[in-house]
Amino acid sequence: NLIEAASRPLVREWKVEDLLADVEAGLTGRSFDSGRRMFQVTACFKCHRFAGDGGIVGPELTAVARRYNARTMLEAIIEPSKVISDQYEANIFVLNSGKQVVGRVVNLSNDRIMVCENMLEPGKLTDVVRDEIEETLVSKASMMPNGLVNTLNKDEVLDLVAYLQSGGDPDSPVFSGVKKT
Repeated sequence: NLIEAASRPLVREWKVEDLLADVEAGLTGRSFDSGRRMFQVTACFKCHRFAGDGGIVGPELTAVARRYNARTMLEAIIEPSKVISDQYEANIFVLNSGKQVVGRVVNLSNDRIMVCENMLEPGKLTDVVRDEIEETLVSKASMMPNGLVNTLNKDEVLDLVAYLQSGGDPDSPVFSGVKKT
C-alpha cells in the first residue's frame, strides 16, 4: 500500500548495472509473496494490470517476460523514459497564458480536454480549454515516475523482477530451488 511506500526510506538509487548480472544469471529461489508485495509497495498496481489485477492506464504486464529480456525489463523499471510506447506517451499542452499541462488525455469533449497529470492519481484530472491551447507537443518523459524501486533492497527488487517474470504463477521456476547467497 502507498502508506508503506511513503514510509519506506530510500535504500539506493538503483541502476540497471547493479542488478543485471543477477537477473541475467537466471533468478531462482525468489519469493513469490515478497514479489507480489513489492508490486503493491512500489505502486505498480495503480497503473498496470498483472495476472488479472491492477490499473489500466499503463501497459498490461502479465506477459512482460515474453517481450523483455533481463536488460530491457530492468530498464523499463529503473529508466522508464528510455523507451516509451507511443500508446502511452504524454502530451505537453502549452497554453496562451504560458502555463503548461503535461499528461495523458483521458477524455475529450467538444471544447475541453481532460488530462491526467499524475498517473498515481488517475481520478484527479486537469481541465484544459481547447481554445486556450497554443501548442501541443509529445513529452519525452514517461508518465511512470523514476525511482519507484529506490526504497527496495536488492532482494526485494529481485523478488519483484521474478514476480514479473513469472506472469503471476507461484509455481514458476524463478521461485523454485534454493536461494543463492
